[in-house]
Amino acid sequence: MYSASTSVDDKLQVKLMNDQKRADAEIRGDVLQALMLDSLVPNTIDAKVDDGFVTLTGTADWQYQRDEAELVASNIVGTLDVFDEIELTYATPSAGDVQESIKKAFKRNAAIDADDLIISTHNGTVTIDGTVGSWAEHDEAIDAAWAAPGVTSVHDHMTVAY
Repeated sequence: MYSASTSVDDKLQVKLMNDQKRADAEIRGDVLQALMLDSLVPNTIDAKVDDGFVTLTGTADWQYQRDEAELVASNIVGTLDVFDEIELTYATPSAGDVQESIKKAFKRNAAIDADDLIISTHNGTVTIDGTVGSWAEHDEAIDAAWAAPGVTSVHDHMTVAY
């Protein structure tokens, strides 16, 4: 008989296979250049590098901009991990705006109905409750919520009923 472990102490360290480790300043230069060249990343985002670990700071208006910056930085040779500390800066959304955004997205797909969803917001956080008929509807609702102006996080409380 064995006992189940309730925690894991992960001491995994990522190291480059050869001795040609890149200098932090060189990695930072490449990250900043890549961020600058990507039209989806605003120029308000900065990066610092410490032992190959990239930390992104600054501000963005949309979640997709944060995601893009993280993707770009993670693809730079020598980057071991990326920490996203980018803040979202825009007005707090209203529940009505988010619900309207989701309904418009659902109307584009005639098979989806948003009437069974309850949308609430608080300080940029959107909570979606209710039932959808498929994972496609679920994903559409999440994407639509993120697309609404002012959303900083989305809490998914939906049930998928087949």
